[in-house]
Amino acid sequence: MRLVLTVATLLLMAVSAGAQAPPIRIGFASAMSGPAAITGEGVRWGATLAVEEINAKGGVMGRKLEAFFADNKAQPGEAISAVRKLADVDQVDVIIGQTHSGACLGAMPVVKELGVPMVIEACSHPQIRALSGKGGNEWTFRVALDDEIMAYTFARYMARQGVKSSSILAMNNDFGRGAANAYDAGFKKAGIKLLSTEFFDPGQPDYRPVLTRL
Repeated sequence: MRLVLTVATLLLMAVSAGAQAPPIRIGFASAMSGPAAITGEGVRWGATLAVEEINAKGGVMGRKLEAFFADNKAQPGEAISAVRKLADVDQVDVIIGQTHSGACLGAMPVVKELGVPMVIEACSHPQIRALSGKGGNEWTFRVALDDEIMAYTFARYMARQGVKSSSILAMNNDFGRGAANAYDAGFKKAGIKLLSTEFFDPGQPDYRPVLTRL
């Protein structure tokens, strides 16, 4: 009888401890406003749906998830403010972001300073890989391919299809410039002649001048 009571007490304590376990606080940083706000809108919808589905199944190891959001406006300086808001005000356990390469590069020194892990879900600038990991920023983890890998792969495919020359049209920001450099190198390695590189600004209303040059 005493053994049964002891086991019952331990089970009750375990259930109570699980019920009192604090939620896992996840911060999402993306462009919630500005020309790139459509990306932040998708992040908010996707994160909210994922949290609801996971919590409906009991959470993670019995702990519910809570989502917090911050606007980086796709800018490096705003990304710093977004990280500090999530870490200092919302006190998140982990940050997922920043969707845009420039914002990622701006946020990386801050997450290292604060000691908050950041999982990079989309930023593809090759420099992010170079700066992350052992000997660099051990608080950043990227789960997406970078532009260098994609550029070399796509350039080889283009060469196999008989493409002899190409032009690059890229966004005039860290993401676009990093991708343009990667494709420049990829084309050279694949034997494709690069005729020109043109840039456009995010939110640019008229593309006729750049298309005319191409």
